[in-house]
Amino acid sequence: MVPSQGGNCIRASILSAINEWHHESATCESAYLHIEINIPLGPDMTSKSKLLLGAAFLASWMSVASAQDADPTNMVRGGLQAIQLVDQGKSGELWDGSGPATKKRVARPEFVRQVEASRSPLGAAQQRTWVSVNRQLVANEDPDVAGQYINVEYETRFANAGNRVVREMTSFRLDPSGTWRLSGYVLR
Repeated sequence: MVPSQGGNCIRASILSAINEWHHESATCESAYLHIEINIPLGPDMTSKSKLLLGAAFLASWMSVASAQDADPTNMVRGGLQAIQLVDQGKSGELWDGSGPATKKRVARPEFVRQVEASRSPLGAAQQRTWVSVNRQLVANEDPDVAGQYINVEYETRFANAGNRVVREMTSFRLDPSGTWRLSGYVLR
């Protein structure tokens, strides 16, 4: 953890080892996940109390994350497995394993049609690199939508995309049983 102070907030950073996967060579390389938390400060807080507050906040966030088994390496691997189903033309199986909110939002045939329509013109994936893992807490009146989410993004080069790099994002939601279920797949 690397705490620092800037402006009217405390910034605490943490680095976590993670893997990067390359499709062409089927190899993994080490990479790092960077999590940054900014804590707004009151005008009369001392430097020592500010650092303690930042450390306490980061420690509590980390215990919630570990309690929900959201290991970044596992999330990157899970995202890659989901994308590989798309690569294999098995997006229906991807929908089958998704959570209730996804199934409410889009029917299986429409999900398959949308994924295939966006991916087919790009051709086969040539290289895929992990880019980021982001965690979100979503408040919503619908209990199937509200909750913890993790988005995993990859930069991918496709056979028919020339030199253009396409971003693929898989999103997962933590369901009540403690299982991370797919909540979305998009290309950007």
